[in-house]
Parts: sequence; C-alpha cells; structure tokens
Amino acid sequence: MRVLSKSEFFLSLNKFLIKILFQISFLASSNAFFYWNRLMASVTADQIRKRLGLTIADISDEDVLAFRDEAAAFLSEETGKTLNAEDCTEAEANAIRNLAAIYCYCKITGGSAVGLDFTIGDLRVSPTAGKQLEFLKEQVERFIARQKRFGISLLEGP
Repeated sequence: MRVLSKSEFFLSLNKFLIKILFQISFLASSNAFFYWNRLMASVTADQIRKRLGLTIADISDEDVLAFRDEAAAFLSEETGKTLNAEDCTEAEANAIRNLAAIYCYCKITGGSAVGLDFTIGDLRVSPTAGKQLEFLKEQVERFIARQKRFGISLLEGP
C-alpha cells in the first residue's frame, strides 16, 4: 500500500468532494424540477367536460376553452391573483374547471352565467345535475374564500 503525500491526499479529497457536490447539486436540481412540474397544472377542455359528464358533441372545444378563460379571469378578479389556466397550481386548476363546467352546462341548457350567479334555463334539471352544479359552485366559493383569507400562495413568483 502506497502512502500519499499531504498534497496528493488533499488533491484526491478535493476531487472526491467535487464529485459528491456535483452529484448532490444535480439531484437537488432534478428533484426541484420534478416537484415544480408536479405542482403545476393545466386545464383542458376534456377535464372541464368530464366534471358534468359532457362530451364534445354537447359543447365544442372552442366554447369550453372560452369558458375556461372566462372562469380564470373571474377567479383572478375575485382572488386578486393572476390565474393562468395553462400554468397553475392544482387547486387553481380545480376551481377553474369547476366554474368553467358550470358555464358550459348553462350554455347547453340555454341558461346564463355571470361570475357565480347562473340560471339553468328552461330545461328541466335532474336533481342529480342540480346537486352536481351546486357542489361545483360550493367548491369554487371555498377556493375564493381560502385565497382571500390566506392571500398570495407560497408558489407564486415575483
């Protein structure tokens, strides 16, 4: 076994530590990227239609995405926080999906919606559909209340 000189020992130690630090920083950045991507969500037309069992035959992607953007704008105004339906937290995405689903249902039944006030129109609404709509509305109201109570999210950047 060869004995290392003091300078050889420190050079070996430095190389070893640099390798370890590089691996740690790589793992940390990979995990941060992974967790950041898991936290961000996007709201799609299919996700909105799925809330009430609607299909593309019931309402087009164009209409659904327009309602998605209206819902995001309304929620942004209510919470004082800019929401982007294509890049938001899962909680924000759920609120946008729920409100957009209510808007979609109002459109296909001939009703109307402004903010959280909506009418279903002249069609008879089954008790199940009425309960679903009320549930979605309550979820949106709870989201708004939480956002107003706790203010800006920790995930929101500058």
